[in-house]
Amino acid sequence: MAQIPEFRRASFVKGNMSAAIAMTGPVRFRFCSYVIDSESRTLLENDTVIPLQPKPFLLLEALVRRHCQVVSREELAKILWPDTYVQIDQGLNAAVKKVRGVLKDDAKSPRYIETLGSRGYRFICPVEVVGVAASIPQENNPDNPQALVPSSLQEQVVRARYQLSQNTRSSITKAIALFKEVLNDDPNHAPAYAGLANAYMMMGDMNLMLPQAAYEAARTHARRGLELEPNLLDCMVPLGWSILLLHRDWKTAHDWMERALEINPRHSLAFTIMGRMEMMRGRRAEALALARHARFLAPLSVVNNVALAKFLYFSLEFEAAVAQATQTLEMNHGARIMVLPVLCGSLLALGRTKEAIAVLSAHLEDQEELSSALPSLAVSLAYDDRMQEAQSVIRKTEREFESRPTSSYLLSIAHRAVGDKRQAEHWMVRAIQERNHCSIYLAVDPHARDFTDLEGVKPWMEWLRHLAAA
Repeated sequence: MAQIPEFRRASFVKGNMSAAIAMTGPVRFRFCSYVIDSESRTLLENDTVIPLQPKPFLLLEALVRRHCQVVSREELAKILWPDTYVQIDQGLNAAVKKVRGVLKDDAKSPRYIETLGSRGYRFICPVEVVGVAASIPQENNPDNPQALVPSSLQEQVVRARYQLSQNTRSSITKAIALFKEVLNDDPNHAPAYAGLANAYMMMGDMNLMLPQAAYEAARTHARRGLELEPNLLDCMVPLGWSILLLHRDWKTAHDWMERALEINPRHSLAFTIMGRMEMMRGRRAEALALARHARFLAPLSVVNNVALAKFLYFSLEFEAAVAQATQTLEMNHGARIMVLPVLCGSLLALGRTKEAIAVLSAHLEDQEELSSALPSLAVSLAYDDRMQEAQSVIRKTEREFESRPTSSYLLSIAHRAVGDKRQAEHWMVRAIQERNHCSIYLAVDPHARDFTDLEGVKPWMEWLRHLAAA
């Protein structure tokens, strides 16, 4: 795997930064994968809220507003403790340390906050103004009133990204509708195209619609976003992933991930996708390392946590996979669609069949939301020698396939579990043709080891072996 280069861009400012700095009202700033919302006093990384106490947040906001300028320790003390006398050295040092801890910044080799001795601090990372609240009058920016994103559109994008972060069928559908509303008002709004690209990528990954159609939509929106903003990295990851699945073009997909990491070396989703690409080549250790690094960068990301659980399962570390999958479920209820099959497979591999059935049955009360996990229940029932019940679940899933798509890959596993080799082959071939992303792991999935004897699957297995040897 190619080394990810250290990358340091020249400082740039989008929009009228001087006007934004002069403002005392709510403004949104972006630097690397982070966004500061001064109105809600929130710090986000890749749309995930990062906990930060009030005083450290005020310090970070003050430095970002004065980007590239030296802010004295006395000025910062007045901002953080306007009406209280404190020991400046002790209080400021503690606040700076907390901010550096959250940003994973190294005081000796800083990427964000530079210490200038007794003079104070300076924020050295490039900063972009991405939104101004409606309460800020436009006359604050007389030189370039169009430079900042209109508040209503930005609020719409924020709401859409929040829905996307919930990881449920209904929330992703709402996010898509919100992004499309933004594009109705502004057909050239690049972040909305990026949002749609990521939403459709998730729809494909979660089997909420037929994968090929989902990835084609993701590719189309990602390309449009990059036409408008060539360095919009939130478009690069879904574009690369879609190219891999639609065209089997591993190299081009890998190039897109590396390009995204050149722009932001801390973009966790790019590391996760690179981990997926290494796992499909059978390189378990490399994939696990990438997944662990992605989770280190964004520990609250559902996608990163699910990927780590899945890679542990593929690496035959079943106890660790169960622990990771369980933790992910506790962290975000919306993770169920993605993580339940991993949890089920790991429990079955450990011989904990009844536990797998109990876990799935408890969650599958909400079948409208979790129909894609039904094949895993069928597999668990088959492992418990409850063949009639397993076959009943399979038939139910197939009857509802058109109205509620599920994973053709998991249906194939379910058919193999009940001993129906012909239908197992049918659904696995369909999964490969549909560009179901699970099919790229066929060579490493412990529950698919005996699929090598299926004639229709052999060409795909041969392609995976060729890729692994490349």
